Amino acid sequence: MMKLFKKTLLAVVLALFPLSISAWQVNSDDSLQVTNLGSAVTQFSFMTSHFMDSTHYVFSRNTAPGRLVGYNVFTGEVTTQISISIEGDRSTEAFSMTSLGDDLYIGANFEDEDRRLSLIKVDTKTGEYTEAAPFYPARMARGMTTSPDGKIFLAMSQQDNARVYEYDPETDEVRELDSFETEPRQAANAVAVTDNYVFVGVGVEAPNLWAYNRETEEKISILPAEFEGHTAVEALALHDDWLIAGASGSSSEPIVALIDLNNFENYRLVNHNHDLVQSIAVGGDIVYFGSGEGGWKYGINDENLSRISDLKSNRGLFYFDEVLYGTDGRRNIGKHNLSTGQTTRMDLAETGAEEWPEPGQSMISVNDKIFVAGHHVLGIHDIENGSYKTVSSSGEAKQMTLGPDGMIYMGMYSSGTMVRFDPERETFRQLAAAPPQNNRPRTISYDEENDFVLMGTQSDNRGSGALTIYDVNNGNINWINKPFADQAVGAVTALDGIAYLGGYQGRLDQGNDAKLAAWDPVSREKLWEIVPVSRNIGIRSLIEVNGNIWGLTRGGTFFVVDPETQEVIHRKEIFLRWLESGRLVEKDGMVVAVSENDVAKINTATFEEEIILTDLSSRWFHWPDAAIDDQGNVYVYQDHDLLQVNNAVFVSNEEITHLPGDFRVHQNYPNPFNPSTNIAFDLPRQEDVQLKAYNMMGQLIFSENLGRKKAGNHVVNFDGSQLSSGVYLIRLSAGIYTSSIKATLIK
Repeated sequence: MMKLFKKTLLAVVLALFPLSISAWQVNSDDSLQVTNLGSAVTQFSFMTSHFMDSTHYVFSRNTAPGRLVGYNVFTGEVTTQISISIEGDRSTEAFSMTSLGDDLYIGANFEDEDRRLSLIKVDTKTGEYTEAAPFYPARMARGMTTSPDGKIFLAMSQQDNARVYEYDPETDEVRELDSFETEPRQAANAVAVTDNYVFVGVGVEAPNLWAYNRETEEKISILPAEFEGHTAVEALALHDDWLIAGASGSSSEPIVALIDLNNFENYRLVNHNHDLVQSIAVGGDIVYFGSGEGGWKYGINDENLSRISDLKSNRGLFYFDEVLYGTDGRRNIGKHNLSTGQTTRMDLAETGAEEWPEPGQSMISVNDKIFVAGHHVLGIHDIENGSYKTVSSSGEAKQMTLGPDGMIYMGMYSSGTMVRFDPERETFRQLAAAPPQNNRPRTISYDEENDFVLMGTQSDNRGSGALTIYDVNNGNINWINKPFADQAVGAVTALDGIAYLGGYQGRLDQGNDAKLAAWDPVSREKLWEIVPVSRNIGIRSLIEVNGNIWGLTRGGTFFVVDPETQEVIHRKEIFLRWLESGRLVEKDGMVVAVSENDVAKINTATFEEEIILTDLSSRWFHWPDAAIDDQGNVYVYQDHDLLQVNNAVFVSNEEITHLPGDFRVHQNYPNPFNPSTNIAFDLPRQEDVQLKAYNMMGQLIFSENLGRKKAGNHVVNFDGSQLSSGVYLIRLSAGIYTSSIKATLIK
């Protein structure tokens, strides 16, 4: 069995500098108070599933660490609850699973500094698990399957390198088949295997379908011509002499095909045009697939196509004994009884499965309550009485805004719908939908002048986005499609009846300038567009302060624009460029800016910023957010916890400037070396540091946790006395920072 390399002796020499920033700075009278209020949200979140014997297995995504739950469909009992943890508690996600005998295999992406993918083998009889094989530099197994001869195949989705690996459970050998990329931004999404061929579905913005001959190792493209114009081949299945392929995208063209395994040029198109297909199952002579608009069936013999349920089965659709099993969204597992036509869904918490915390996505303060949105759940913290509870929602909100009616408005990221939440009754109401394919709301704001709610979206893997305009008075809905020609809408605010939109680079959007545009939401006419910050990937937040438009880019640049002259009157990088910066939040003249590591307070008169909280080191910040209550206390979430900051004091900017400006790993000296070499590195802030070494085959041959190091300059000595001559990739990781060098050992 291929195992992790055992630790060897490593001599460590540290040259520490005295200047550093400690977490949660406190002044001499200890006025700063940081309180951990507990879980930001608590919720199941499923992304992949697998049916094995009579047990439906689901593996959670976006948790730390990942959880595996097995549910017996006959007894209604939870049979398995495992917390997967390799080399410590690392956040874990997985998109695919497969099985062989009594063993379940999970392609788990551990969110450590290397973002390393591991193949986890779980004995479903005992619940014990081991790491069958690590994969480097692979990051995500979007598809997995078991071949007729007992091999495990993994389709690696990296968006820019479509790879497929073969793993032999008997010998623990790992073999890379080939690169299946023919143009930029293609990933391997699905894999199916026969005795003779490995079929690979790829694509991010352009689809392809490959047939790889297992004997000759030659590959050919067998993509149907009608699939051109779609984005990716997302799902594959096999049935007798047919390969069944489903592509993502919504158009008038068919996106499901049955390809003759005896003659790849002979294929049959299924006239389906209802959103993407991410999962396919076969029962008898019927093909079942889950699309974004529900479940469908297609008769191979009679060629009839019909919609059978609203079970979407986004990941993992399985047929067993006249029942379809799959996941429905991220919260529930679902099943559709083909005999009765009944569709049922179930939250595993109802069966006694343990719930676990999820990272927050956005937050807002209303009447002494802090509302934190997570994946399909809204957490409610009552600060006054200390209570906490959750309310299920239809999606996740990247931002929330408060209307004059005291209602909370949010856009649901998974569905593209605008909803209103009543804080008193704790109920949701759906209000509007974004234009087709715009199912990723990024931002929302209230337009006081027109009494509009404005929701900005990113399209689903297609570039550009839209602005949805909801009239609170009469419920009318208007859209501005593609307000930016090549970018999504990442931020929106309103001033004097004008909507100000911030461009954001999505998965397929072109360019990375941070664009700012002004639109009239009534006439839906563009007034002007400028680039306040260039080369910064996009704008994450916009607010109105003192008649000016304030913005924060993803790269940490804060800027102020005069909307009358369109001039940038202030611009400064307040967070390190490689951090994920998030929201600007304003309340009663107090403005707070947030990144994944720091919280800053900004002076509304001078635009100067001061750090009030640092060293959050959050690993699950996607869009960092904050909230300010009526007493001026600041709330942020750190991974899965909600923090309350009272009476915050400031870290001086002078102290920060004496620290290393960025994270850097210097070339080792001497190089080549025998048997040891020194590696110097700079830390801009205190971090946990880890050193790893890989051979040129990508195998991990050394791993050492160096512990928590202060900000400053450091030197570590690497001892290669137990290694053979060769070139090694040495990687140093510190929090979110990762950098590698190549070192040559000559004996």
